[in-house]
Amino acid sequence: MSYDEQDAAYDRFIDELHKDFREQALDDAELYEKVVDDFKASRLRAYYVQEPVLAQPAQEALREASDLVVAHPRAALVFAIMAAEVCLRGALLTPLLHGAFHTEASADILVRLVVGTKDERLVKAFLRILATHTGVDLQAHRRSAASKPLWEEMHDLQVKRNLVVHQAADVSRGDAQQAIAVAEAMLRDVFPAVITILGLHLHEGPLICDSPKCGVVSTIG
Repeated sequence: MSYDEQDAAYDRFIDELHKDFREQALDDAELYEKVVDDFKASRLRAYYVQEPVLAQPAQEALREASDLVVAHPRAALVFAIMAAEVCLRGALLTPLLHGAFHTEASADILVRLVVGTKDERLVKAFLRILATHTGVDLQAHRRSAASKPLWEEMHDLQVKRNLVVHQAADVSRGDAQQAIAVAEAMLRDVFPAVITILGLHLHEGPLICDSPKCGVVSTIG
């Protein structure tokens, strides 16, 4: 399928919409508070129930990182950060946006605009909403062995990942192991905490379950 002027016009429209929303979300305190007030945990919970395996891609990337760490630390770091980012955007922010907007159409548009953005200030705005409604604050949460909050660790490792991808930079096995530990914290601590707060639980896979009678319950392994 060719890329024509209609496609280009649509992309320009999305870019402008993204710009307008970003400016409003960051600079309009009243709009931000309205998003917080309109948030419904029931919509967030319903999204997880409808998408029970949404964390599986991140888990698979983490598994590949663990397989690569001894012989290929650079590849392991790339896969581990991929796992952490996919968990953040796919298993936390996307469901959050569906909880913040009344209609599926509105949520779908905002998911495309926000989850795809590289604007860290905008992502942080929605992390504040996540913390407000689930008690999980990625900007404060810290691994037991870490000197920095998880969010800062992830940012530092993203810089190293970019150097690997764009400049073929070298990394140590320790760097790769730290990246794996960060991804594990996202998938095994942060994500399950959100699921639990919503009255759900996880089975191996990982599989989100809302049945109180299902029996076997486990965290992500």
